[in-house]
Amino acid sequence: MLRKIIVGSFCIWGCTGVFATDNLATTPAPQQQEGLTPEEKDELSRNGTKLFNAICSNQVGVVKKLLEAHRRGKFKLDINSPIENSDPRPPLHIAVTHETQEAREIINLLVTLGGANVNVEHDGRTPADVAARLRYVDNYEKLIELGGKIHERTRVIVYNMMDRPYFWYRSDPGDPKCIQLEELVKKTESIDKSVTAAGLPLKEDELYRNAEEQLQNEEKLLYAIRSCQVDRVKELFQTREGKQFKLDINAPIGEFFQRPALHHAVLTWGKEEKDKIEIIKSLVSAGGADVNVIHDGKTPADVAATPVLVNTYNKLKKLGGKIHKSTRDIVNKMAGQPWVDKKQADNYALLRKLVQETALMD
Repeated sequence: MLRKIIVGSFCIWGCTGVFATDNLATTPAPQQQEGLTPEEKDELSRNGTKLFNAICSNQVGVVKKLLEAHRRGKFKLDINSPIENSDPRPPLHIAVTHETQEAREIINLLVTLGGANVNVEHDGRTPADVAARLRYVDNYEKLIELGGKIHERTRVIVYNMMDRPYFWYRSDPGDPKCIQLEELVKKTESIDKSVTAAGLPLKEDELYRNAEEQLQNEEKLLYAIRSCQVDRVKELFQTREGKQFKLDINAPIGEFFQRPALHHAVLTWGKEEKDKIEIIKSLVSAGGADVNVIHDGKTPADVAATPVLVNTYNKLKKLGGKIHKSTRDIVNKMAGQPWVDKKQADNYALLRKLVQETALMD
């Protein structure tokens, strides 16, 4: 059975029983708020929401007024950080997902008037990376005019877009957008800073090969996680035939749902939970994953803090997992909720006990 899920400004169709995001504990995302007073945090949050709404509704005039006020110091905002808790992305990443003339004007304003870094990264992607994967050619071209760059993995994706249906959109080999985008990507500078063992910059073909290997490895690991293949996950992290499995285990991976491997494992449903717990253990012990890696303001334990995942939560806690105070508060507030059955009530009682014992991130 399929259900419609809203992710940012995208409507995606996902299978229930594979990724379930209902009733998960949420914590504030923007990291720029550390060290600020509650009043300053509230002001940043309100201003971020104003700009977010103006961008999403293509209100060029409103965006211009807000950025002019920001430039004069009258509208406080961290232009290169996530601005809205419900959709934690920087303004440029939000604007680029709207394929309109107004969006391109807003992109231009954010960079030229607002001082946004055209190559600001979110989930390992620049705004140009996002535009390329969406095949929003006009937005991509505008970003490149403003100095936008891409990662080599995006070049790999674009060159293989016609052969890989699991990327953002399935492409027709004869689609003019693909042809035009491929030509633009060929001329785009790479943002990757990879170097050789001697400290020299890697050549373009070496960068491309490394990016392709990384992408292939991500696909292998994600497939093993989602299908709960415990032995396969362990095998991937073993050195085989003198070749190490190359992967940034703590970086967001996947082209559909961008999350670190541990977050993917926590949110994989439909299999035996004991298998999922074994995979989490392998990711930390064999893969070297940071049990407290943060994605969208949440640790894996934050995500698992729900009665349905209490055993997963317990394993993360034993591995050194921590939570944010806001997660503990959310779990405590569940106390008065009517539970469907005794098992769910018992799971909640155990979860509430565990979160009191869990170390806090903040």
